[in-house]
Amino acid sequence: MFFAFLFVYNRTLPRTYTIPADSHYSLPRRFGLARGTMFSYEFKFDDSARYNLGDDDQWDVNKLAGFTDCFALDPQVHSARIGWRWNLAESPQKGVEILAYVDPGHRAQHLGFLPIGAVGHATIALADSRHYAFRFNDGSAVKMIRDCPATHHNKISGVVLYPYFGGNHFAPHRLNIKMNNLLTKTMIIDRE
Repeated sequence: MFFAFLFVYNRTLPRTYTIPADSHYSLPRRFGLARGTMFSYEFKFDDSARYNLGDDDQWDVNKLAGFTDCFALDPQVHSARIGWRWNLAESPQKGVEILAYVDPGHRAQHLGFLPIGAVGHATIALADSRHYAFRFNDGSAVKMIRDCPATHHNKISGVVLYPYFGGNHFAPHRLNIKMNNLLTKTMIIDRE
């Protein structure tokens, strides 16, 4: 069991998360409780991030990392995540498309592109009590609505979320993602 507390910076070797073919969830399966004001991630995609689903579900947002919020356990109730997809129109030239993603409502905003094999950095923070601020690499912050009840204004409170493929489709083949949680201004209790 791993415990990290306030103002921890976890700079370990990246963990490889594998999403098996015909699955949504990544391995290793992990569970973590999260409370804080900012979560940071470092990640890298290999060639397995390229896929063609052959239909409009290609535009669905896969989830890289994030958390539920407002003490919710279900990510579709309250969550903020860094999303990604292989955009057939632009990704072959630019790389994996990175997005900000918030539920409820499946709201997504483009943050940028990450070339295959390059290391990306993303942060999700509380901009204020009603908004998240997403930042990817050196880009500008993108604010998105945080739809929590008034009693949950000052801290993110929920569970840590790990890589997930979909939308409606399962992973078309085995996907590998290297990722570090760079824990800053957070409290996380994580158990493998």
